[in-house]
Amino acid sequence: SRATDPHQKELRRKRRLERKKLRQLKRDRKNGKKKRRRSGKGKKRKNRNRKNKKNKKKRRKNKKNKRRKKKLKPTNDRPEIDLSNTDTKSKSNGAPDFELISILDKTKDTMKSNIEKIKAEADTQKD
Repeated sequence: SRATDPHQKELRRKRRLERKKLRQLKRDRKNGKKKRRRSGKGKKRKNRNRKNKKNKKKRRKNKKNKRRKKKLKPTNDRPEIDLSNTDTKSKSNGAPDFELISILDKTKDTMKSNIEKIKAEADTQKD
């Protein structure tokens, strides 16, 4: 049988040894990869590289943002709302902006009434 066959026993022993060697190799390789604590120049270089990488990232981001900002129109280029003209059409679909019109009308009325009040006060002070 295979269990008692001397040739098979030999093969098993060889395979076992092979496995053991492989395990040892793997372990040694792992231990060699452990991070050494750097001191002196190596440490400085590592930190410098890290810093540079961060700065590069920042620069790239800033560039992107600048490009994006260029595409956006600055606020001072936008047309101002003309308050004198109450029948303001909104630019989107040519329909009048009723909300804006009502607000403008209200403000006009309040201004008129305020002016009248001030005139009346001035008249009473004259008398």
